[in-house]
Amino acid sequence: MITLADSNNDGYVEYHEFQKVLENHTNNNNSNNNDSNSNSNSNNNNNIMEDVFKVMDKYGDRKVGIEDLKSYLRLAGLNVSVDDVMAMVKLGGGSDGGVTYEGFLNILAV
Repeated sequence: MITLADSNNDGYVEYHEFQKVLENHTNNNNSNNNDSNSNSNSNNNNNIMEDVFKVMDKYGDRKVGIEDLKSYLRLAGLNVSVDDVMAMVKLGGGSDGGVTYEGFLNILAV
């Protein structure tokens, strides 16, 4: 997951690298181009996002908890508060128990 986002190969995902992943994901989801390359790229990005979510879902309950999300954002170099993460989870339609994959995608689309 990190190697896909770490474009300068320094072992860290800086904000601009994380933002690029999010922009690529959003652009591919919003594209109305139906050629096979576009569909292939979109499928690859969806698979990447699913893999990211699965790694974050350490209990396998199809939800990413607040502490999990906070921990992974910190690993990505983003220092966020619990309140920030709770707001993100609410934005994704989740609760104190966490956010589903679909909610996770909604968070990333913002």
